[in-house]
Amino acid sequence: MVRTEGAPSGPLVRSAWPLPPLLALAWCLAVGHQGLHGQDGHDYLRVARAWAAWLHGGPTPEATEHPQAFPFLGALLGTTTGDPLSALRILAFAALPAIVLLMGRTLRRQAGGPWAGMLLLVASSPFLLRHACTVMSDLPALAWCAGGWACLVRWDQERRPLSALLFVLLAAAACLTRYAAAPLLVGGVVAVLWPHVRPVVRWAGVAVLLVGFTLLAAMAEEHVWRFTRTDTPLVGWSPLNALRTVLHSDDGELRYAVPNAINVLKVFVHPGFLLLGPVLLPFVRRGDLRAGPQRIALGMTVGYLLFVAGIPFQNDRVLLLAQPFVAVLFMPALHRAVAWTRDRWKAARLLLVAVVLVQSALFVRAMLPFMRQELLERHWASAVCATGASRVYTHGLGGAITSWCPRIQVTELWYAPIERFEPGALVLVQPFVLRHQWTGLNPWTNYLRAQRQGLRTMVEGPDGWALFEVRAVR
Repeated sequence: MVRTEGAPSGPLVRSAWPLPPLLALAWCLAVGHQGLHGQDGHDYLRVARAWAAWLHGGPTPEATEHPQAFPFLGALLGTTTGDPLSALRILAFAALPAIVLLMGRTLRRQAGGPWAGMLLLVASSPFLLRHACTVMSDLPALAWCAGGWACLVRWDQERRPLSALLFVLLAAAACLTRYAAAPLLVGGVVAVLWPHVRPVVRWAGVAVLLVGFTLLAAMAEEHVWRFTRTDTPLVGWSPLNALRTVLHSDDGELRYAVPNAINVLKVFVHPGFLLLGPVLLPFVRRGDLRAGPQRIALGMTVGYLLFVAGIPFQNDRVLLLAQPFVAVLFMPALHRAVAWTRDRWKAARLLLVAVVLVQSALFVRAMLPFMRQELLERHWASAVCATGASRVYTHGLGGAITSWCPRIQVTELWYAPIERFEPGALVLVQPFVLRHQWTGLNPWTNYLRAQRQGLRTMVEGPDGWALFEVRAVR
């Protein structure tokens, strides 16, 4: 048994975890960051406003590519705050304390171990803090998943029907918040059932099934996976994407240095997720995975990473749902690392403080691009509003203009070919990006049609964006 004396789970550590999120929120508020940027964030705000109008007798909001739970809850909370945007920000931020509390309630049941120290590391995780300060559904969905994990652990230990019922409800809430939560939760269920089916289903049989499935997909991919290339949440997903470095998605052709199968491993070693990840790897033991919380966390992590390896792009955001469960996997290793360090240095607790401070600094670094993007969007939205135009064609800033200039009709260049552009309308694009990333696709071909019809340059920015006016057809 590893000694627990001096492990970072004392009262001071247990009460310190709220500090990083509160300081992060205070900094964002102080600099005027509203947490709203990117197409997804603006879509959530737009749908939340539509639900708010519905609550006051307006029409039912149209279906979108995103689940409705997050914006609907934002609309409900907005009836109290008076503003759906502030309500969405509250929901995203409150999810992080919920995740930490759910993890703490479950992990402290394990004998010994620096569970409070791990909670502090999770609460100061740069990427988790970043999304707690951003209008995104990731952390609310992750909070539902953390609750589902806690219920699975309780059911695995006590077999209470109430735990199974709560898991079903929380799993439904998670999937209605973010579809990608489904493979995460399925992995948890498999982990719970695995000890009971293991005598029947051997690893060799599982390996044969996986290899056969991959070969089948390779031989008939365009036919087998065609249904995922329409309007489903799995659009573009393929098991072969795990081996590719050139991917094709809604963002055009994307080239990466490593294939997806390697990229998903970042969640274990990237400092944006958990700074101590690489340090803890030598302290991991196979026996760590026998305990219920770690075994179920492993199932959730593996199930989710198998799904992420097949999506047609690489993004740190999509790996975020696995991060707290990777932290659960690392908790026994942290226990050993603390004991090893304490035996060699009496001031070992100072290391925890140093790690938290470094993670907080990395949060600032990770947050700056989001802040710059928000400033860019608000700058160009203001420029568009100031022209007094009634219509704008754009690619990439349609959501921002809809949020900040609601009276202007927005047409995205991405959706369909545009044969004729309205004279006097505006065109807001990044020509360089369109040429290199969207050649042969609607955004680039539509921009070329606008050029042939006639464009007058109004404003050019140092970031490559340019605002044009469509000339009248002669």
